[in-house]
Amino acid sequence: MLTQGTITNVGIAELKAAPWNPSIRIDDKAGIKALADSMNELGQLYPIMVTKTKEIVDGHRRVAAASYLGWQTVKALVADVDRSIAYGALGTTSRPFTGREALAIYVNGGPLAGRSSRQIVRLEELVGHSGLKRLCDQGFSASVIDVARAVVRYCGRDVKNKGTVRKALWWLAEHAQVNGARAVLDHKLLSPVAMWRKVEENQDLTLGKFAR
Repeated sequence: MLTQGTITNVGIAELKAAPWNPSIRIDDKAGIKALADSMNELGQLYPIMVTKTKEIVDGHRRVAAASYLGWQTVKALVADVDRSIAYGALGTTSRPFTGREALAIYVNGGPLAGRSSRQIVRLEELVGHSGLKRLCDQGFSASVIDVARAVVRYCGRDVKNKGTVRKALWWLAEHAQVNGARAVLDHKLLSPVAMWRKVEENQDLTLGKFAR
């Protein structure tokens, strides 16, 4: 059980962050300040989780908030667990991973479990690890593959053809137009022929100027 262990005060300076924890989780200054304000008012309601060697499993944001407040220690559940296994399986973080964060964890060699992991593996099979990193650096999540497949299906192309799906995916990524593509699909703002022409000719979508 992940919850078995001893709760004690641990020095913040002793803690070791998970190398794959997405930096955007703790670089969110507004979010960390809001959490810090709450902790300053109410205290630390939930302990973080660490291994016996002080490696953080869960609670990077709480540690960042405590540091912001100038605290020297935080309450921690010290558990006899393998950090990579526990980090990937844990589903009780104070703020769940976003799709973008999940992709960043995977790209940086961290563990994941569940649907996010399966979706990212599918995406990696399509674009390779370097392609994953490129998508991650551009701020995408693995769900971009679902949008690419939806575009291909809408345009009457074969979703089993990896080359076709890959073409649609990089078209979406290059022009950062996932939301625009979703709007086209939802409201049929372009005919399938006109939509695929955009993909083939690598043209940007300009909402409001579609011609059927």
